Amino acid sequence: MSIKNMMTSKSLFIIVCLISCQACQNAPGDKGYMEWVRDYNNGLHVKNEVDDLIFDLQYQPSEYVWIQRSGSFDEKEFSQNRDELDQIQYFTLSISSNKNMDVINSLSQNAIDKQRVLYYFSYTFQNDIQLEQDGELLPCVLYHFERNVDIRNGRSFVLGFENKGSKSNEVKLAIKSDQLNPLPIKIKISKRNTSIFGL
Repeated sequence: MSIKNMMTSKSLFIIVCLISCQACQNAPGDKGYMEWVRDYNNGLHVKNEVDDLIFDLQYQPSEYVWIQRSGSFDEKEFSQNRDELDQIQYFTLSISSNKNMDVINSLSQNAIDKQRVLYYFSYTFQNDIQLEQDGELLPCVLYHFERNVDIRNGRSFVLGFENKGSKSNEVKLAIKSDQLNPLPIKIKISKRNTSIFGL
């Protein structure tokens, strides 16, 4: 083998190694990807304060949802299940009170009222939530109320909306609930560069 061919082969080997290392560093299973999605600076995670309530909204890209479900990322398995995952746009909404108390208690006057608020969050709050995208309001088709109180005295909701294949980089979560605020609440959130493959 000539020196020129040896140098070319060596150069190709180095390039392949560098590309492989870069791919490993950016793999969605990497803790860094999960942290990147949760970082408020990237626009996929936002926090809005409306009167006494704090709304914390997290957009969850398909890769993020897959990692949460399986515990790790396998590109082949993900690709086989992507069509199913991509049918829904996933979000997590947390609502807490800035009064340093459980949000259920902050919205209740007494024990009977507390049961009413719990019932509302468990069964009917879903009807008051929509996703505004491309001028269209999409109903909440996936809803789960986490009944446990977290360390910030907030309550969390898993939300899902139909994915109509929009290329829009920004959507708004619209909440029209007399239980929370007499005025509609709109939370703008980014979906730009949400895939690890786009980073």
